[in-house]
Amino acid sequence: MLNLPYTYTFYSSMSKFSLFVQCFVAAFFLYFTSTAQILVSRNYLINPFTDSSSVGKVFANTGFLAEFSRGYGSTADAHAWNAKIAGYFEVYRFNPNLSFVFVSAHEVTADLYNNLYFNPKGAIWHETFALYYQRKKFVLEAGITHRCRHNIDNADTDGSLDGNINFQNITYRVLIVNAPYLQIFQPKIRLHNKVTLQLALRGEYFWYSYDSRYPYIDDSQSWATLRGALQAQAGLTWQLNKTFGLYGKAWVQNMIFDNTKVFTQNARCETGLLIRGEKAHLQVFGSYEYFFDDYSRHIPRSSGVVFVGARIGGKVFGW
Repeated sequence: MLNLPYTYTFYSSMSKFSLFVQCFVAAFFLYFTSTAQILVSRNYLINPFTDSSSVGKVFANTGFLAEFSRGYGSTADAHAWNAKIAGYFEVYRFNPNLSFVFVSAHEVTADLYNNLYFNPKGAIWHETFALYYQRKKFVLEAGITHRCRHNIDNADTDGSLDGNINFQNITYRVLIVNAPYLQIFQPKIRLHNKVTLQLALRGEYFWYSYDSRYPYIDDSQSWATLRGALQAQAGLTWQLNKTFGLYGKAWVQNMIFDNTKVFTQNARCETGLLIRGEKAHLQVFGSYEYFFDDYSRHIPRSSGVVFVGARIGGKVFGW
């Protein structure tokens, strides 16, 4: 059995790169073993306590995020393009450890089937009010969220790239969920020198869920029977210097339906380059995301997508 001094010396002598690789593998393991995709904020955390100057003030802090990516391999290229934007507003900071926040976010998906090879097909709106409470080792977030997904230009082109639309084949899918939720996360756990770990757990209960489809076929895997979701997330950052870093993160989300036999998952793993600026941070990434239901058609279908893209936002969007 190794004694403590030897163990400390061993870990102290490990290269930073070796440790980063091992930590990223651990996050990957969490992705594959952890127990409603229309959560626009699924790929980042919001931490209002990155700024401590707003105590007793109304709307003292705001933030903005934008993300754009190209998707490859999705079913029928339904997620060939993805764009997200989000706005953060700190409504009121009660004290250094308690904050009331409003977040509004929007996501658009597009396929390839028009003469521009960019054909918007679905839009997601996401609004959240939340209280954030900071403790020494974690942040507790409790709030209520509304999310809805609607079609854009939902005439079916039958996969044609010439722009000729068959208006006899119009389909649509409308999804709505309202939910109180609770999330706990650790913003930064220092593992070794410049390597930090971020962990988060989120649970929500859908008190209202809606799934409208046309043409109607059946109620298979209907979101109207969706009752809750559980999500686990882990992220690692290796800060190379003040400006540049490498990161990896992964999350898995279990969806819970009324029928207990229906147990489905969404998941994502991502890695990339982090560039820290004075007012904002940039992430250039590659990722793989799995949708148990990609909600692009009136018939539920799963999809796996490889994304290549970039995300830029204020420091409040936990990096």
